[in-house]
Amino acid sequence: MMDGSDSMLLEVNDLQMHYPVRSRSWFAKPDYVRAVDGVSFSIAKGETLGLIGESGCGKSSVGRSLLRLITPTAGKVRLEDVNILDLSKREMRDRRREMQIIFQDPFSSLDPRLTAEQIVSEPLVNFKVAKGRELSRRIEELFDQVGLQKQHLKRFPHEFSGGQRQRLGIARAMALNPRFVVCDEAVSALDVSVQAQIINLLMDLQEQLGLSYLFISHDLAVVEHISDRVAVMYLGKIVEIADCHSILQNPQHPYTQALVSAVPRRHPSQKKEKIILKGDLPSATNPPKGCRFHTRCPMAMERCSTVEPIIKRFSDDHAVACHLID
Repeated sequence: MMDGSDSMLLEVNDLQMHYPVRSRSWFAKPDYVRAVDGVSFSIAKGETLGLIGESGCGKSSVGRSLLRLITPTAGKVRLEDVNILDLSKREMRDRRREMQIIFQDPFSSLDPRLTAEQIVSEPLVNFKVAKGRELSRRIEELFDQVGLQKQHLKRFPHEFSGGQRQRLGIARAMALNPRFVVCDEAVSALDVSVQAQIINLLMDLQEQLGLSYLFISHDLAVVEHISDRVAVMYLGKIVEIADCHSILQNPQHPYTQALVSAVPRRHPSQKKEKIILKGDLPSATNPPKGCRFHTRCPMAMERCSTVEPIIKRFSDDHAVACHLID
């Protein structure tokens, strides 16, 4: 991770996203799903931060909150020197050119009524970046950049394979030359061989364009390949954050240890004891008191059920929220 505030592109402080739950009674106290409940991290220019955790832990809500696709309940999201949560709709529209997203399902994220050419041209036309011959040239350039051919221009989304559709989504995201891109489970819907191609494409684009990524995934093996640092999320909170090597070789939080133990061995001679977590993910509407992981943690102490751990620095670039570290 780069040092110095000048190298930081995005800083997130105490981000919260609480969804209201409809009550069965007019007199009942309103309740909320605490999808994101006090998340803080930073992403440097040209860096990829992997965000991992089980389904339902709040990863996608974090990504969409950063782009204001949904409006966070509280917190700060600073893109360099600007808190984007304070911007008006008009001001936010200008900032959207710098922040884009690649969605999980490449088919449902593309308008089936538009050709590939129209899909990629849409952001360029909306922001009046190019028109006429210049627009056609830019679209062809984007297609070449993501590995699509000129003959694909007039095709509709249903005429593409899953990998080609995701390349089309990436071309659309890159059209306005963003600086920050949220990859929301961008390869989870693809075959393993195609996943590798898309990840390599994202890494090539990052090197060429100087992009910063928030790479959201539940697959630690995929995150390992692309990320500089990894943040581990559990039930709305980040429980551990460190560089990728430290997370894989020296995980400190029991939840991270369980995730790492589930990564397939690279060679049959490698011995790895798999940690099986008991129970299901608790409800985000009524999360456990104290440490949210204590109901499933094999090393839980009495203190874990009453006192919520604060994320603390374990080493230079390694922070953990666990009473065992104390």
